[in-house]
Amino acid sequence: MRIGKSTGARLRTGRALTDFLLLFAMVGVTLQIFPSQAIEPSREKSTVFDWRENTQNGHWYRLTEPDLNWLEAESQAQSKGGHLVTINDATEQEWIYNHFADSKRIWIGLTDVGQEGHWDWLTNDGGIWDATAMSGTSFTNWGVGEPNNNADEDYALMVWPDWNGVIGGWTDGKDSVGNRSYGLIEASQPTPWYDNYDFASKGVVAYWPLDGTAEDVTGNGNDGIVVGATPTNGMFGGSYHFDGTSYIDLNENYSGLNEITYSLWFKADVLSAYPEPEGHHGRVPFRHRGDFADHNPSIWSNRLSVSIYDLDGNPYADTTLPISTHAWHHLAYGYGDGTLLAFLDGEKVIDEPRTGSIDWSNYMWTRIGYHSSNYEFLNWIGEVDEVVVFNRVISPYEARLLAS
Repeated sequence: MRIGKSTGARLRTGRALTDFLLLFAMVGVTLQIFPSQAIEPSREKSTVFDWRENTQNGHWYRLTEPDLNWLEAESQAQSKGGHLVTINDATEQEWIYNHFADSKRIWIGLTDVGQEGHWDWLTNDGGIWDATAMSGTSFTNWGVGEPNNNADEDYALMVWPDWNGVIGGWTDGKDSVGNRSYGLIEASQPTPWYDNYDFASKGVVAYWPLDGTAEDVTGNGNDGIVVGATPTNGMFGGSYHFDGTSYIDLNENYSGLNEITYSLWFKADVLSAYPEPEGHHGRVPFRHRGDFADHNPSIWSNRLSVSIYDLDGNPYADTTLPISTHAWHHLAYGYGDGTLLAFLDGEKVIDEPRTGSIDWSNYMWTRIGYHSSNYEFLNWIGEVDEVVVFNRVISPYEARLLAS
């Protein structure tokens, strides 16, 4: 596939930011059928925001939004710096089949809309295939009897697990309102998943990818200043490492929400066992600091506590469970609808009733990797990545997606 010039956007891979942030062919001289032992689908799920690198050809792939017709899918592919996928050979076909099985079917970049029966790839480098002569220069994986041009079908789909007896077989479909699906984008270098994303409609009020900067990419002005923290490789793209004295000072402007969820990835270099180092305080990777209105987790090797104070004076809730060092964990914790919730690695671990509304009084600061100068032994030592703030409580399903 020949792709246009890179946009220069930062690389974003492995994205799993919920289905509100998150979701979730063809031609040749002979039909291509893979042996069954070669096509067991990957257990790793693909979401709308995943970019995946095919190391065999160096290209990147991701799904479009769901429920698009072919023209809409191609338009979205171009907005992400690529086109609908061109499948050049059996190796690429097999890689796509194994990595995007959850999509069930996808639009690919093959069409005969220009001349009936003359199937061309969008990128003009995948060859052509003549449906009338049943021959051509392109790789093919049509299902048996396809393409059949039933009701003037001009656009190609790849289908899981098979189509008309062919594993990952292709079929022709109409670009109509009732024929909607994912598309599969192929690009030489992916654009960030959040480019032109409508954060407001999904309830995202702040998002710091921490890919070498402390920018809030929602455009809501919650940008931060890095104080001593060092960039490093993260769970997705980059992250920052904190040494117990360093932190990121955030310009937080979302105070006053009636509901909230904080989401972040963390990897600890050091964790103490409860009740060390300081009673109900463990290491703190993120803190919204108020006089008596703290919003922060405390993490031990054997315990998790989350704090979002309400106006009735209810502070933190905690649970006993193992948390390993030198490994990435996902944490989401929130308050709303009379409940304080926490999810660790996608599983609900705290669910406690609350009666009062969130206490936002006497705000001081919000920082990543920091508890306080008076209690430096509670400051974070390790990495933090992908910090997100929602203006609502997320569902258990969304928590699992965030942690995937």
